[in-house]
Amino acid sequence: MPVRPLIRVAGKQGMVGDADVTALGGLDLAGHLRFSNPLFISGTYVIGSTAEDTLIFLPSTEDTFITLPASYGNSGRILIFKDSGGAASTYNTILYPDDSELIDGGTDFTIRSDYTALVLICDGVGWRILAWYFP
Repeated sequence: MPVRPLIRVAGKQGMVGDADVTALGGLDLAGHLRFSNPLFISGTYVIGSTAEDTLIFLPSTEDTFITLPASYGNSGRILIFKDSGGAASTYNTILYPDDSELIDGGTDFTIRSDYTALVLICDGVGWRILAWYFP
């Protein structure tokens, strides 16, 4: 069974190859990418399932535990995490998927390198690491 890419770019006809971009809710980069309500999270936090794609800053002032929203109904949703405090090696952030879901096959994911950035995308059954930067 072929593996389908998680993000596709639409051409003039709305298609790339034989895959319809609307399957992921679309992607519009005609202008610029902007997040109007970035979150600053520390402690324990549960990300809601109805929020838009989200930029989440982690100030790294204490260990942080974040539960991701259920993947059902969130296919194509993107979550971006950034250790803005630069102290993730001291104050880890642990991401937990909902219930029995997984993050790229794992039951959790720990951000433990200073200034790490992580991009997750939901495929409708779990969360996938789309990009991971750690200096």
